[in-house]
Amino acid sequence: MLFHMQLLSKHITGAYQDEGPLAETVSIQLYGDPGETALEMIQQFNPDIPVIVKPQGLGGFTRAAAVDAGTRP
Repeated sequence: MLFHMQLLSKHITGAYQDEGPLAETVSIQLYGDPGETALEMIQQFNPDIPVIVKPQGLGGFTRAAAVDAGTRP
């Protein structure tokens, strides 16, 4: 999430300077723990917009650890 926000921050800043707000944001919902740094970045870009953090994901999947081909049964 942090890498994603750092990359977008360059593009978002440029877009706001060139075009102004692209759409009206009424709230931001984050699924999972964004980490303090990413959360602070989101709040800096949207200081008056409520940020809702939902720590439990609603769907998706979890990747299992990679299995070494030499240890497969």
